[in-house]
Amino acid sequence: MKPLISVIIPSYNVEKYLADACNSVIEQTYSKWEALIIDDGSTDKTSEIAKEYCNKNERFKYIYKENAGLSAARKTGIYNCKGEFIQFLDADDILLPTRFETLLKEYTTTEINVILYTDFWVGLDDSVHGKRITSSRPIGLNKDLDFDDLYFPWHQKFLFVPACLFFKREHFENIKYDSSLRAVEDWDLYLSLASSGYKFRPINNKLVVYRNNPDGLSTNNSLIRHYFYTVLNKWRFTTNQSRTNFFKKCGIEYSNQLFKYIFNKEPMLGFPIVSGNRKWVETIINRVKISVNTLIYLLKRIYALFVKQFSKMGFTQ
Repeated sequence: MKPLISVIIPSYNVEKYLADACNSVIEQTYSKWEALIIDDGSTDKTSEIAKEYCNKNERFKYIYKENAGLSAARKTGIYNCKGEFIQFLDADDILLPTRFETLLKEYTTTEINVILYTDFWVGLDDSVHGKRITSSRPIGLNKDLDFDDLYFPWHQKFLFVPACLFFKREHFENIKYDSSLRAVEDWDLYLSLASSGYKFRPINNKLVVYRNNPDGLSTNNSLIRHYFYTVLNKWRFTTNQSRTNFFKKCGIEYSNQLFKYIFNKEPMLGFPIVSGNRKWVETIINRVKISVNTLIYLLKRIYALFVKQFSKMGFTQ
């Protein structure tokens, strides 16, 4: 018997994009699916478009909820879906036609503790149908990813988007999806799964198109950085490596912000605030550790910049 796939499409004011996402599900070569459009309190014509698809195709379902963010919308979808497999699809992205067929076949020979994910295209000029390029970062480290891989190298050395992953429903049975997060909730979910013993395995096929959306949540740097440090702090005591790498990763990320502020005149974002168990004493110690790591990596970035400039002028190291 063919398994049912549940596609969860969180939607907030996406009248411009929702049809592309829905059509990409309809065009799948595997036909046994349901698609839950979770309207996160939209004020545009998102609900009208969603209901049109529900009227035309009974496999679509529409759920309205008060605005609470992407994480809460996905959680609502997980709670209401019926499929044996779960596919997240942001409303401004699309799936390529053979995605379901390809991944269902891959799962027949995959260990029980492995979660599969694919590569993706980046659609330029706010489009998923025009010019596409490969992401500037790879999707993995050429191996199954564990917790430490997802905690430290993530975002710096490799990156994949939520639609790349293809879950079994059982993956969520003992996982708490943190609906309080308004950004980087996907990263928090991966860390939660990895901390429970799951590994993430890349499939090199590009089966998703990620839209380079100028109005998307991923462009809100202030919000992203706030929750980035929240998640980083949340999981820092999970393994020996995460304890060691916490201040290093804070330093790298904050030095990148400072570098952009100094040389690119981008707005400065807040210093990562990390409290400790011993209140103000440990808080001060933590801030000093972050500051030292920030200075080290900032100086490295500046040195590399000057070496590059001197090389262009004909000088050598």
